[in-house]
Amino acid sequence: MTSILLVLFSFGWLQTGVVSTEFSTLVHPEIIRETAHSGRLSALRNQLEQAWSGIRTDEPNPAEEIHYEGLLDNDPERVKTLLHLEDMDKLALFYWHYALFADEYSLRKMRDFSLSWAKTFHATGNPINENKLLPIVYSYFFLKIKSTTAGATCLGKMA
Repeated sequence: MTSILLVLFSFGWLQTGVVSTEFSTLVHPEIIRETAHSGRLSALRNQLEQAWSGIRTDEPNPAEEIHYEGLLDNDPERVKTLLHLEDMDKLALFYWHYALFADEYSLRKMRDFSLSWAKTFHATGNPINENKLLPIVYSYFFLKIKSTTAGATCLGKMA
């Protein structure tokens, strides 16, 4: 399992935007904790803390619709969508931070970002566009336990 995690990390280490994407690969929290306890993530803890400190006070910026598939990289709608989708990288950072450090602040931010997207986004049924929202689905693992009934219902519709 550890080998799989390390291979998955290698795909997420390419920095393409303003927000760190080094932690955009999401895996089950138990695997993260197991790997952390074995000492294999100690080098990444500092990177995670540094990336997390850069976004910890950011607010959600959800989109009503994702305009991505079939559009050129410089299409204004796609560029605007990519700015909104930086929230998914931030959500992934909050996910990793909470999984490793059990930080309630990260859980709260994860909930705020996820609920904001759940309340704003209107699904179109396009799997190419909507697979960009996968961090919300992964976040649900943590959020379903600690959410209010209304929040869990709202998130459950997205997950």
